[in-house]
Order: sequence, then C-alpha cells, then structure tokens
Amino acid sequence: MRINVTDKHIKYGRPKSDCYCPIAIAINEAMRSISDDPRASVGPFFTSVYQADKLVNNRFSAENPAEVTEFIKKYDLGHKVEPFSFELNLVLL
Repeated sequence: MRINVTDKHIKYGRPKSDCYCPIAIAINEAMRSISDDPRASVGPFFTSVYQADKLVNNRFSAENPAEVTEFIKKYDLGHKVEPFSFELNLVLL
C-alpha cells in the first residue's frame, strides 16, 4: 500500500506520538478506502494497524522502511521534515 505523508499530516501530527504522528495519520487516511475505522500505531521500526469495522476485526503489521524510521527520528527531535511517500507492506496477523 502506497502511503503519502503530506504537509497537512506533518502540520497536524504530534511528535513522540505513535497514534497521532504524521505517518499514522497518513496511514489511517489511506486505509479508510478499505476500513471504516482504521487505527495505526507507528513505532520507529514497526507499524501496526487495527481494523475495527462492524463485521470484521483485523490486525495488520509491517516492518517500517528506512525512510520512515529516519523521518520519525527527525520529527520527534523537532527537526524540519518534508512530505514523502513510501510503500507499506502490511501483513494480516
């Protein structure tokens, strides 16, 4: 799944927040095409997404690409970051 982190996600994201960082916001936005209420949690090395819909409850996981880990480090330290895109290969657990 292609994830696009935009200026809007960066502006409204929260540093040091696994559920409200720009990447989690972007993943939730991308997942809304297949889920009513996706909930992404992004750590420095792994991402998990919980899909809680009326009929289905699924949990997905993925290893973060290097550019995601680097973005998180910079963003959490208050450094300037730029929009970017990456491929997230979610696996159903």
